[in-house]
Amino acid sequence: MIRPIALAAALACLATPLAAQTPITRTELGRTGLETAPGMEVVIADLTIAPGAHVPKHTRHGSQRRVGIEGGPVALPDGATAEFVPGRIEHFERGVVHAGITNSGDAPIGLITVHIVDKGQPLNLPAE
Repeated sequence: MIRPIALAAALACLATPLAAQTPITRTELGRTGLETAPGMEVVIADLTIAPGAHVPKHTRHGSQRRVGIEGGPVALPDGATAEFVPGRIEHFERGVVHAGITNSGDAPIGLITVHIVDKGQPLNLPAE
């Protein structure tokens, strides 16, 4: 017979990895100055969006390209759904508001991002 306290402890251990999962992780892979534009830099990052994580609307001090590595469904701000597709490249120019999405799938979404931004400025600027 399993004692209730032992069962509760076992269930808590099983739940810990999910509870400890970071909703959005950005791992910077490289950062370098841009020779043709001295006040700019290139930042390359690996971005993972966990299931249920929300990416708020934002803009940038420069442009961004991203390529899907691991796809999945996302809920859009207007309630519609879309799909992040592995291999699809998307581009956002300076000042363009984007995101406001939520990973509505049951697996992480993975992206590689390339930013060409003003040196010394934050990558994300909150937007409405």
